[in-house]
Amino acid sequence: MLGRSSESVSRLIGILILALGLTFIVEPAIYWTTLGQRPSSIGLALIGTLTFAFTYARLTWDVVRHQPAGNRLPGDLVACGATALALPLIMGRLWLGMPALFMGIAVLNLAPRRAKVVVPAVLGVTVAISILLGLNALDVMDLIIRCAITATVIFSAGWLGALYREVHQTRAELARMAVVEERHRFARDLHDVLGHSLSVIAMRSELALRLIESRPQRASAEMQGVLAISRQSITDVREVVRGYHNLNLANELAGVQSVLNAASVACEVDEVPPNLSQPIHEALAWVVREATTNILRHSKATYCTIKLWVTDQDVFLCMSNDGVTMGALSAGNGLTGLTKRLADLGGCLVFGISSGPIYKIEAVVPLDPATGATR
Repeated sequence: MLGRSSESVSRLIGILILALGLTFIVEPAIYWTTLGQRPSSIGLALIGTLTFAFTYARLTWDVVRHQPAGNRLPGDLVACGATALALPLIMGRLWLGMPALFMGIAVLNLAPRRAKVVVPAVLGVTVAISILLGLNALDVMDLIIRCAITATVIFSAGWLGALYREVHQTRAELARMAVVEERHRFARDLHDVLGHSLSVIAMRSELALRLIESRPQRASAEMQGVLAISRQSITDVREVVRGYHNLNLANELAGVQSVLNAASVACEVDEVPPNLSQPIHEALAWVVREATTNILRHSKATYCTIKLWVTDQDVFLCMSNDGVTMGALSAGNGLTGLTKRLADLGGCLVFGISSGPIYKIEAVVPLDPATGATR
């Protein structure tokens, strides 16, 4: 399922459920027709089979498109159940697989409290029909086991698609929340820096306006104070912006590991080598941030590894994950910007598929960015 969207996985599971139903319908129908049936019996079996197949397909795709336990098609559910029980009762024991299919699709469509009533009732009627058809105790027990297994397989497959879709929605929400949280943090920092300064500027400006005619020297002094505070505010804002851009690699790795683990992506991270310069910290932290954003938004990864090592001349960072998609094969604006950022330091950025579904982003930065030549 790796590399597939939640919608395609749900459709695939729906097709598998339909294929299982088709097997249960076609096989007994072919064998039954070889027994020399009357045209009227064949016509009745055809009507019942088509009714069951149509309603079974509608119930299956309703679960695929929405969520299990919605009970959105009660009419189809009744028609499917009625034909599932009528076919073996009228046409014989070859059709005893129909109730098993109905029980599986009923469990997916009904709320748990209703399924607890409907499924045992259908199973009981199926057992009664099998006894009427002359099955012995061993055959009845075998029928019960087969019905339970078939219903469990259909139920498990349907809920697997729903859970897969929910995981993808949760991952997208985590990515969105991470962006929102970062915006809130920046807004809080900016408010803390400017809130007090702007209040003082407003208060002293009002005071200067009142004193400008009666005490001009005092008003001038107040405006000098306003000017000094304004200049300091500009410096403070620049510090906030600089701190926003001056990322720390160790902090970024810790945050990334937490976010990926929360998104059900197992993440292994190496320790940051000591004595790295601030430009290297910033450049590699931006690589980690952009690569993580791509994993959350564009991949279907289940694990991610982040390796760091140092040679005599360079620092290497390699991020790999198993969730490569076609969209990850092209360089977006983020990766293009990172390539330029690393090139300014004399480094380079390489990304793409390494083997199988493994996607890697490898960044190389000289230990001395000031003297490194562009690669």
